[in-house]
Amino acid sequence: LFGFNDRVYVANSGSNSSDGRKCDSGSTYDPGVCEQTGGIIRSTNNDPGRCISADNCPDWVDITPTSEDFRKYFSIVLLKLADLIPSERPIPGFASFNSNLYMIRNACLVRLQERSCNNASPCNDDIACPAGSEIPQLWKCDPTNGGSDSTNPTTCESNEWSLVAQNSSTGKTNMGNPFNTKVSILIKNGSRLYVGFDNSNNGIQVWRTRSGVTNPVSESDFEQIGGDGFGDIANNHELYSGTSQSQSGQHYIYVSAGRSGTPVQPVRIYRQVNEGPLAFLEEPVSYLLAYLNENDYSKNELKIVLLILVISTLILFRRFFFKTFLKLSRKIHWRN
Repeated sequence: LFGFNDRVYVANSGSNSSDGRKCDSGSTYDPGVCEQTGGIIRSTNNDPGRCISADNCPDWVDITPTSEDFRKYFSIVLLKLADLIPSERPIPGFASFNSNLYMIRNACLVRLQERSCNNASPCNDDIACPAGSEIPQLWKCDPTNGGSDSTNPTTCESNEWSLVAQNSSTGKTNMGNPFNTKVSILIKNGSRLYVGFDNSNNGIQVWRTRSGVTNPVSESDFEQIGGDGFGDIANNHELYSGTSQSQSGQHYIYVSAGRSGTPVQPVRIYRQVNEGPLAFLEEPVSYLLAYLNENDYSKNELKIVLLILVISTLILFRRFFFKTFLKLSRKIHWRN
């Protein structure tokens, strides 16, 4: 869910055109027979209403990319309904950057919806993308369509999407790293666009547009920051969230990262300064900072507990003094 140029954009796993057994789970792209056919819609006004009936939504329009690079891969499905991390979503995020709309997508080489599961009996119609078949992608919509769209120059249409930073002709946006199999965050920070990948082999990776790049197209338009796993390949495998903040002319990107599984790895929060006024120098990538006392939450546990005790004590004493004051006030009142 994202707002862009006074319109609402919504994305999910979409649908697949199918012809019975020709597009069962595990099937690959077959034009017009087995392909991705939906997933992205936008409102037609700034106050959209509900659908009147199935496929009758006057305030909404389908803008799923018509590009073959989108249709030939299948958006991943939700394998659970709670405790999702960004890389487990088909469309983890959108970002507006220099008048264009960007979107990250997790797709798969094969169809992931089980056709035989018709809810007649307990079954699971969604399957995980097989290892090695993952297709992470970064998409860009130029609402002006290169300047040729004079009818709707501020809204995205199906034919105005293009794949960004494709690795050769693989359909993947992975910055040349085959282990960047899942894309997780997309953030506009100052004059840069940041994209992050989950990676259980090399550690998380965050890339950004190079200085001066305002309309990224290829991998060469991006540069990596922070190094593999932000310096901790063993523990930083997943990106959980990210945001941008500015202060005193500087732009900062904050991300949370960690690792699932055993042993439990506490979430860590990192920040990186972007660029600011010319009077300031950009911090070297090696200065990528982790908050909360060098990422170690355990060092702060005692401080946090003591702080909670102090606050609780103050609250209790406040109530005690307040009640005493009321009693004293009543006595004084009656004496008068």
